[in-house]
Amino acid sequence: MTNGQSVKAQTLVGLMSACMVAANVQAGVHNVKLDTSPDRQRTGLSVDMKRIGTVAPRSVYDIGSCGKWSVGCEILDRDFADFKEYCEFYEPLGIRSVRLQSGWAKTERVRGVYDFKWLDGLVDFFHARGFEIMIEPGYCNPIYDCGGAKGGWDLGTGFPRTEEGLAAWDRYVTKLVDRYRDRVSAWSMWNEASNLWDRKGRPEYAEPEESARFCNRTAKLVLSRQPEARIAIFTLGSDASKDPKGRFLERALPAIPKEDLARYTWIIVHGYCYRPEDAQPGIDRIRALIAEFAPNLKIRQGEQGCPSEGIVSFALPYAPWSEISQAKWFMRRMLFDCGNGIQSHVYTMSDFVHEGVYVNSINNKGLIRGNLDRETIGVKRSYYAVQNVVSVFDDTVNLSGRPAFTNFDWTIRFNEYAKPDGRPVLAFWCDKEPGGRWFHDNPPGGGRPGDSFETRPTVFFSTAKPMEHPVWVDLFSGRIYELPASDVQGSRSGTMYVNVPVYDSPCLLTERSVVIDDVKPPTVTVEEMVRKAKSDISTYDAGPKVKRQGVMNGSAARQKGLDI
Repeated sequence: MTNGQSVKAQTLVGLMSACMVAANVQAGVHNVKLDTSPDRQRTGLSVDMKRIGTVAPRSVYDIGSCGKWSVGCEILDRDFADFKEYCEFYEPLGIRSVRLQSGWAKTERVRGVYDFKWLDGLVDFFHARGFEIMIEPGYCNPIYDCGGAKGGWDLGTGFPRTEEGLAAWDRYVTKLVDRYRDRVSAWSMWNEASNLWDRKGRPEYAEPEESARFCNRTAKLVLSRQPEARIAIFTLGSDASKDPKGRFLERALPAIPKEDLARYTWIIVHGYCYRPEDAQPGIDRIRALIAEFAPNLKIRQGEQGCPSEGIVSFALPYAPWSEISQAKWFMRRMLFDCGNGIQSHVYTMSDFVHEGVYVNSINNKGLIRGNLDRETIGVKRSYYAVQNVVSVFDDTVNLSGRPAFTNFDWTIRFNEYAKPDGRPVLAFWCDKEPGGRWFHDNPPGGGRPGDSFETRPTVFFSTAKPMEHPVWVDLFSGRIYELPASDVQGSRSGTMYVNVPVYDSPCLLTERSVVIDDVKPPTVTVEEMVRKAKSDISTYDAGPKVKRQGVMNGSAARQKGLDI
């Protein structure tokens, strides 16, 4: 049997096992537990090296105050998921920053009566565990004449425009900030306001300048109540984030006074791409516009997700996604952002059922698998893959100030990081087709993560001193392998690391001490975290559900150009 046949056979066995697990789950077994064993991640990987360990998962209590990552806890403002079903998976993941959406329509169901009980439970849960919380105020509220599309409580339906709607919005934002300013440090303005520019001929249509003025109005109101707050002045939708010409920001940024822009912290990008690295031209253009109009602003990636099965609605449809390709995609987007010096967001923790204004379907971009009854039925491979990235790339691992590595294979992307004492951490993966074809945003095209675990050898040259105990790490599985001494070849000009396995999933070349010797035992066990999370959330009250209006099926949503 060839290596490729072996990979296919192992993949088939894995799929059969997954089907058996799914059958048990559907029989009513919903007691889903995290696997913390060294072989927690199923893989068809086979490399001719000695395995010496596995990346140890690090929870939020062991990771330090890492500012590289954030994770999603969105869509609860619209009752698309049940937080009780997956609350226990946040702490063990190791990401300390979380994004919430505030839900005006869920909070103010009767004019002038604000019921924040549902949001109190979420904020208190994360604050008690030391998370940095970012809240995104929105969407509209159908009890007021806001001037947008009917049923404006969901994505893509427009912000308040009428005198009545704006006055009600101001009151709501004031109540929101006053209530949480002692626990929430960051706020982002109106999810994907840039997408409204694509809605020409519809009530929610807005030019970039109008969106800018609305976002600035809201941001100034937040700062008037919480002067020390950090603000994301724009949360750009996918098209505006990927646009290499930056047409939305070219018009939106000049519409805000420079003295106001100077008070803000971020511009948030989304920018879904089938091949994560295709986001680069958009990032470069946004960075240039920031340098011109508001050098104080930073780019922050605030929403990037990938399906775990093929979908026809939401972002990244019509491609043969799987749990394997999803896990690779998440890691590549995280390390792409990290290599660009951008905080990276994992969207999102759990699958959810989007019963919205324009779409009614399950969105399977979660790290945790959910069903149509909003129950948790499994942990996806992407959860463990993301956990591996987070466990290695804490605040002590940063882009190297003195890069020393070179690779001459144009199909390989790599970034060089270092510990404070100089020990290297080289992250790399194949992000283009070795055959030379390279298609942008084409689902079947070159560079999109696939399902194969077949590797090929590559060579890295380093001008730095040779590593003492070099290891190769497969971040998908977390498995750590000893690089054979024969594959480390020194000369007067430097060191060659040869026969280094590479494939379309991120791998590392680093010192053994970085991923094994320096790792400390966990401060809190997973069992303790899960038990306390379930206990703390047992009395959580999600409150009455948002009134559903104007639900549209997934096909119609795609025709309207909705990303998510």
